[in-house]
Amino acid sequence: MAAKGASSVPVYTYVCKSVLESLRRKVAAGESVTSADVLALTAVDEAADSEELMPVDIRERLDRSAEAVRRAATHPEVDAASYIRAAELFAANPEGRPERDRPVAMTAQVWREKAIDSCSGDESASDGDEEEEESEAAGEGAEEEEDEPDGAPSAVPVAAEAVASAAGRGGGARGRSDGAGPSEAKSKQKRPRLAPG
Repeated sequence: MAAKGASSVPVYTYVCKSVLESLRRKVAAGESVTSADVLALTAVDEAADSEELMPVDIRERLDRSAEAVRRAATHPEVDAASYIRAAELFAANPEGRPERDRPVAMTAQVWREKAIDSCSGDESASDGDEEEEESEAAGEGAEEEEDEPDGAPSAVPVAAEAVASAAGRGGGARGRSDGAGPSEAKSKQKRPRLAPG
């Protein structure tokens, strides 16, 4: 049964299958469960290559109240029971998702290889995105320059010349083709530019 206000969207993660089965037996028999037992359940990074990992649906764990989280932190058997429930929820597949869209059990070695592939794929995609953004930004700058009418500088050089002139550093119109000096640049800066239309 879903917790009150629980998300209807599955949230999958992997746990060590052998540890989960051990915790099921302990909880069913009323045996003591330790925090170390629960940590071992989720320690998939440290699992032996041959360890089988199984997916679970932890949406209800994520929707717990603060009080329930505190209780699970001080009562490992409660925390273990929430993972057992997550395994049951995954098996029940309440949304009826097709199996091809759901994660599958795999060894820790395969899981690590997939994690590495996923990370390197993300880096390649982000590198490509950055290069594309830089290329687009350069293209936009060139388009803006082309939009300026001949002899009319863009607002940035005019403002830079005005600042340089006010500071006593500028003597001429840097990068200008109309021969206007700093004082003319200031007066041009004060006049609003009308958009072509």
